[in-house]
Amino acid sequence: MVKRVAITALLLTLAGPAVSEAAEPAEPLSHAGRWITDAEGRVVVMHGAAVVVGGAFGDPALGERTAEQVGFTQADADLLAANGFNVVRLGMFLRGFSPQEGAYDAEYLASFVRTQRQLANAGIFSVVDFHQDQLAPLYNGRGFPDWFLRDDGLPNGGQPFPQGYFMNPALNRAYDNLWANAPSAGGIGLQDRFGEAWTRVAAEFADEERLLGYDIFNEPWPGTLWPSCANPAGCPPGGFDQTALTDFSNRIIGAIRSADPSHLAFYEPNLQFDVGAATGHRKVDDPNAGFSFHNYCLGAAPGLPAVPDPVGACENIGETLVFENAEAHARATGAALLLTEFGDTENAAIHERVAELADRYMVSWTDWAYMGSTGQIKRDDAMPPTAENLRTERLDAVSRAYPRLVSGTPRSFAYDEAAGEFSLVYDTRSAAATGNAPVGDPGAARRPRSSSRATTSRTATASSSTARRSARSAAPRCSSSPRAPAPSGSSSESPRRSGRRRAATARPAPEGGVC
Repeated sequence: MVKRVAITALLLTLAGPAVSEAAEPAEPLSHAGRWITDAEGRVVVMHGAAVVVGGAFGDPALGERTAEQVGFTQADADLLAANGFNVVRLGMFLRGFSPQEGAYDAEYLASFVRTQRQLANAGIFSVVDFHQDQLAPLYNGRGFPDWFLRDDGLPNGGQPFPQGYFMNPALNRAYDNLWANAPSAGGIGLQDRFGEAWTRVAAEFADEERLLGYDIFNEPWPGTLWPSCANPAGCPPGGFDQTALTDFSNRIIGAIRSADPSHLAFYEPNLQFDVGAATGHRKVDDPNAGFSFHNYCLGAAPGLPAVPDPVGACENIGETLVFENAEAHARATGAALLLTEFGDTENAAIHERVAELADRYMVSWTDWAYMGSTGQIKRDDAMPPTAENLRTERLDAVSRAYPRLVSGTPRSFAYDEAAGEFSLVYDTRSAAATGNAPVGDPGAARRPRSSSRATTSRTATASSSTARRSARSAAPRCSSSPRAPAPSGSSSESPRRSGRRRAATARPAPEGGVC
């Protein structure tokens, strides 16, 4: 019988600014139910940020630029790694890649490959994203070129983001035609054209190291069907989610698979999921799929009026509901979970609050954003990431200890900044063995746990003294445990400026010692 053992100090093996090779996930990454896993079946937990820049937002006269052209360099990748991040959501735009129908800009794509390699050099995985918001500059949004837009000549009010979603007839008709796979001017279905672009992108990234996978479409909008989905239950049975959106996800994932059979493909729910609506998206046909979702409180959502929240309704109701809906979807479909947006504000407390909530639900995440958002971590995209060019309070809000790699299944983890302590409870069985079991009580990570209660879990705690070890620390020593066989904690973390918050890995090892 596996026993629960308390580890009073999780000693850390450090190897410079990057995680030690022993703690690196084995590629390619995949999933076991809701958990992202490596090629050896270990659970991989990811913390990171978005780099989605260069899109011509709201101005059709503007050209498209890449992250590299805007100012992302190896120094930015190294800075993210030094602060404990191991994943970046890397956004590109079809308007930049395919400005004319059937034509593709090879250099635009090559630039993103170079950026992905810089991230990989720093030990960071990438999830490549074809991004859009309010579809295109023609509708005061960004993402798609004019040739892709079929609005049947309806009035285009040009309302700003996100008001256009609710008020612009041309925008909503253009979404309707996309979901119907209406023919382009060239006579090819719009989804087929989009799938062709994804095939080309996947072919370029398929053999790259530290590629997590692909996020196929940012925040799908239901078009004229949106009122039927604007409620806590989401779209009705047989509605947009279950039909048009699921069919779209299957078609685009299929296009990716023609070039890359191995890496995860993440689909997204419709935009209203972000603020608490449930999703009816069906299980996709592909076994290696994930669910990429966003979490914004309606009273603090981007582009909408801020609403005072003196009773904490955002955290206790709105943001919690989004996580509950994501968990419900994962249980129903077996999809991996990845929170790919939250925050989008200068208010660091909101970023920290959602990151803590994500830890309680044990969901990997990318904060919005390092570059490309309101209140982004990097102040001036074009300048180097020096201390003067960083919003340190924003960076500190999302730089926190977490278990990067677990040989078993996490049951809870939490970082207590005030106490300088990180704790992890995990089941020694693999995620494949435990399946898509519920994660348990998300509030349990907040409460003290007794080490005497019978369970199949093990507990690891990293104290503040070990969390501040420098890269010059000696390798950990093992000591025997006289009362019970104990797991070894093989851990690694990335040093950062303040030395307060770090990423750590923990996994059980041969019986008889604590490392």
